[in-house]
Amino acid sequence: MNLMSRLPELIVFISSFSLLLLELTAARLVARHIGSSLETWSAVIGILLGGIAVGNAVGGTLADRGHPGKICSLMLLAGAILCCSVLPLTHFAGMWSTLSLPWLLQVTLVTFTVLFPAAFVLGTLSPSATRLALEQDRPIGRTMGSMYAWSALGGILGTYLTGFVFFSYFPLEQVILVTSGVLLGMSLLCFLAQGAREQ
Repeated sequence: MNLMSRLPELIVFISSFSLLLLELTAARLVARHIGSSLETWSAVIGILLGGIAVGNAVGGTLADRGHPGKICSLMLLAGAILCCSVLPLTHFAGMWSTLSLPWLLQVTLVTFTVLFPAAFVLGTLSPSATRLALEQDRPIGRTMGSMYAWSALGGILGTYLTGFVFFSYFPLEQVILVTSGVLLGMSLLCFLAQGAREQ
């Protein structure tokens, strides 16, 4: 199989890689306002999973209503923008930490503001990418297993590289911007693949 035939796996790999990178980076960013504690990490993980869950549900509806290649291209573009927006959103979210709110609500609001939009949009990619793979007349079971495996591998690699490499050598802002650039590049690749398919 050539690269374009493996585009669905590449999409879920990059989206999961980016999600886990954002999780660790968001935890560092929100810690500037609410500290790094068990409560902070619980909120980050919960909000991330919530964003992915809602994104998967909405993404499934989108995959049934439009062309999966176009949807992936648009959602990757939106993901690139929202990934980049994590930086200004962090400053905006800081206002929640200055209000006299219950601690649980304060932590949840700060984390939600920073992380949920990007997690939601990147969560929409999996259903469309899976449909894109199934349109290649692949065996259903093997295709589903491959998509889940590549998604998990992306998350694992994103976690290890972020924690052991990226944070050691690059500032958080640079890590976010490069990730946004990768998502933008994937969006362009999906757009070109879709154009080549329609010719």
